Amino acid sequence: IIMSASLNFFVANCGEIINPGILIQKYHLSSSLFGFVEVAFMLGVIFSGLWISRKKGLDLMRHLARSLQMITFLSIFIGIFSLVFEGKNQFIFLGIFLILQLLLGFSMILVNVPIMSYYQSQVPHDVQSRFFSLSSFLGSIAISLGVTVAGILAEHFGADVTLIFNN
Repeated sequence: IIMSASLNFFVANCGEIINPGILIQKYHLSSSLFGFVEVAFMLGVIFSGLWISRKKGLDLMRHLARSLQMITFLSIFIGIFSLVFEGKNQFIFLGIFLILQLLLGFSMILVNVPIMSYYQSQVPHDVQSRFFSLSSFLGSIAISLGVTVAGILAEHFGADVTLIFNN
């Protein structure tokens, strides 16, 4: 449960704080263009789900550490890329940002699916509803705290710098 809550603390703030801070505030892209970021992320989620469903016998738990490292690498790369690309063509930046979001969505499911599968296979059936309620409750608290901390840090240091050090 602690790992799930910490993922929520560190990663969930991207949609509310980090991505808008980079794309809307720093690169002055419109809200409608920002919507494509969410679409790209969700396409990554969908592609990952389809890929997992076609790979019979795939042991995602064995690759969990690598998937977590990929999320960290992509997040840090987005932050560094935002710092380096500042003042250059915002639409080229957006295109590359969209590709990175697609990869991030893909990687996120490679983490979430094995964790949830592990919980479902290891937690006794008679306590699963309480376990998942507690997990959801702690996850919600972690998201709220993570968004608050990321907002304060992004206000002082910038969304891209916050993204780099938040991972």
